[in-house]
Amino acid sequence: MDNTVGQDWDNVNLSLVAGASQSFIQNLSQPYYTQRPVIPLPEAMSTAPQTYESTLIPGGARPAGTVTDAAGAAIAGANVKAFDANSAVVGQTGTDAAGSYEIRALPEGAIHLEVASQGFSSATVSGIIASASRSTRQDVRLQVGSVTQSVEVTASAPSVASAGGRSLGSGAALGGRGDRVTAPVTDRALAAEWGAG
Repeated sequence: MDNTVGQDWDNVNLSLVAGASQSFIQNLSQPYYTQRPVIPLPEAMSTAPQTYESTLIPGGARPAGTVTDAAGAAIAGANVKAFDANSAVVGQTGTDAAGSYEIRALPEGAIHLEVASQGFSSATVSGIIASASRSTRQDVRLQVGSVTQSVEVTASAPSVASAGGRSLGSGAALGGRGDRVTAPVTDRALAAEWGAG
């Protein structure tokens, strides 16, 4: 309504009447569902969970130790590799200035180590059991030689340390009588040392 007269309207009654009245009723508490098509999986599709290689599954085992030469001096920069039972590399690291190494996040189970350094024969230590529940320590002693020579050592028992730090075993005896030279040794002094053992 618009007053175009310019004077105020007094006592005006206004009634609005619709010729075709309409009303809308909506139940607000009633849920509404939309039917969606169900598409089944193909029968040839595998429903098994996807798995990955062990190198992609980090674990809690952390083997550590020290790499020394025949005189007991620390060897810095030695390359230490860890292999699982399938001979797949699961971790590697290098030794620090004190000859110490630690490989972290390895899967639990049987592993073997390969240690190599320039000017020394490479060494392989097998029979190590990596475990997240205890600290595994494996010291390695390298003999003077060339990279083409290798020494294979079987760990008699995994060396572990308790939570209090007390050593329950030692791998310092590596390089003794239980070692087996798998390549010919040309150095007479080295051959005499191995023959004496």
